[in-house]
Amino acid sequence: MKHFVIGTAGHIDHGKTALIRALTGQDTDRLPEEKQRGITTDLGFASFDLEDGTKAGIIDVPGHERFIHNMAAGAAGMDLVLLVIAADEGIMPQTREHMDILRILGVENYIIVLNKCDLADSEWLEMVEKEIREEQKESGLADAPVVRVSARTGQGIEKLKRLIGAYAQRTEENEEVRKRAEAPARLLVDRVFTVQGFGTVVTGTLLEGRIEKGQELTVFPGKKACRVRGIQVYGREEEFCAAGQRAALNLAGAGKEEIRRGCVLAPEKSVKTTGSINVRIRLLDGGQRIVKNQSRLHFYSGTSQTVCRIILFGADQLLPGEEGYARLLLDKETALRKDDRFVLRFYSPMETIGGGIVLETDAAREKRFRKETLERLRKKETAGTKELAELLTEEKGTDATVLDVLSAEMGIHVKTTEKIMEELAAEGKVCGFGKNGTEYFLHRKAETQIRGEILEELRGYLDRYPYRLGMPEAQLQAKAADRLKKAAQAYIGQLAKQGDIHFIDWGRIRPAETLSWKPGGRLIAPCGYEPAEDEEYRKTYTVFSRAAQEAGYHFLNFGDTDEKTGEILRLLELQGKMLWISGDFYTTPELIRQAAGQVRGILEQDGKITISRICSMLDTSRKNARLLLEYTDRTGITKKEKAESERVKA
Repeated sequence: MKHFVIGTAGHIDHGKTALIRALTGQDTDRLPEEKQRGITTDLGFASFDLEDGTKAGIIDVPGHERFIHNMAAGAAGMDLVLLVIAADEGIMPQTREHMDILRILGVENYIIVLNKCDLADSEWLEMVEKEIREEQKESGLADAPVVRVSARTGQGIEKLKRLIGAYAQRTEENEEVRKRAEAPARLLVDRVFTVQGFGTVVTGTLLEGRIEKGQELTVFPGKKACRVRGIQVYGREEEFCAAGQRAALNLAGAGKEEIRRGCVLAPEKSVKTTGSINVRIRLLDGGQRIVKNQSRLHFYSGTSQTVCRIILFGADQLLPGEEGYARLLLDKETALRKDDRFVLRFYSPMETIGGGIVLETDAAREKRFRKETLERLRKKETAGTKELAELLTEEKGTDATVLDVLSAEMGIHVKTTEKIMEELAAEGKVCGFGKNGTEYFLHRKAETQIRGEILEELRGYLDRYPYRLGMPEAQLQAKAADRLKKAAQAYIGQLAKQGDIHFIDWGRIRPAETLSWKPGGRLIAPCGYEPAEDEEYRKTYTVFSRAAQEAGYHFLNFGDTDEKTGEILRLLELQGKMLWISGDFYTTPELIRQAAGQVRGILEQDGKITISRICSMLDTSRKNARLLLEYTDRTGITKKEKAESERVKA
């Protein structure tokens, strides 16, 4: 079902609620005090069907000055505003303030509804309409049509419905509407209550995305997890609700006391909860207040409201009609996304002075009047989606970003972000790499820097230990984690894919039981690297091989070798040029193969072998015979069964 959201605005008692009743047949005054006093003090909701079947939801916004914050909440997600002006009174102060707020909040589509036309003669109506036209020129609403109606008699109501239908058709093709539909779901909570037998129910406007029955969501701030047990849209049970719809959600897992007006329901990690935001603000042309650095102001965005302190970046004060970049320090944590709009009111007396757009959430402290800051915020404000993705990735430097975090910062769907990052990777602007289902991204500048630093670390290690096949993987990961944190392991894997490094698996070189030390995982070396076989290496190998041949089965003890010789001996082991027997004793692989072959022959013939038999067979001592048996036990040729001095086939 297609849907369309309409808001009302205008001065108190100009007939907004009566107009909605004439359009829908429904009464939006739901609170007892509203019925008694005849004014709308909170957001009211109603709906009706347009000729093409589109479901039009109407938000009845309060007109009294005290309830401006409710009007700001209702404006979020509106496709069209009916600006209601009573024909017998004309434009009033709150009419102008509502126009200012809606303009601040980015609402562009208006129909000016001249109501109560049954209370004025034609000459008066012409005069009021002329006044409206003049006001339109000053307020930027020159293209908005004016429709004369009477909510009491029904005059002009059908004409108004047809005009609303025409706006609804145009909205279907609107790019902004498409973006809202594709963004991660976000419902702005304006009411929370409990229903006996059902539990917690929240109502609000689904500003973006889509929520389905059974979906897991998070309440921001607080990050309380919950599940959608049921959905009502305009009073009907539905399986899902979509961007722009007014919905009531029955929640499981979250109590009434854990949710309040101003909270946001959204998928986990899709929204930032923050107390500090960087913004672009603009003060109203007709305002009477000067905003100085460090001023206290009232902040309204969606259904959230709080007090804030403003830090001006490029000036010490802003005059009416001026604009600039600033940081807002919010008194309480608020769930926001980039490009969210907000209204600012003077601290005291309370009056609307301007508003703006969120450029950065969770903003870090930085000095004022920095050209770099102003330029960065300018780019954030004007950048397209793809340019913004690259900019955000570049800003993170060596701190690799992930798709869901980047999506939350940009306020777009993860799949859309993924497509953008794939395009940037294909253009060589970012580098993507993954591990265990998590995809990380680095800007190419940062990736080039990190790659150089890691390869330099690797080369430095191999310069210190030239006789090693490579650097232990865990050790290189620890170094990389200083820059890349959780993404270190994935990035090292990416370096291997790119052909910068390669992994060396100990087990594929020599079985662990044949080595004189316990291997600690894989080794990493630059592609094409070979350990040194220099003069020292050749000399050590020559001395060892000659001595081992002369010693025969009286195995050589290398317990007193220096560090460099020890390194070379390890390399010779891995290369299969020398073989560890036990303890500090070594021999050549050829000698041990001959001895092991003879041991196997005796085992096949007699079923067992003794130390004495080995001594006579190899013409060696009992000590060397025991060393040989330690080797054959460790490598699975023999095993001890009864006596210490004999072995059987393993």
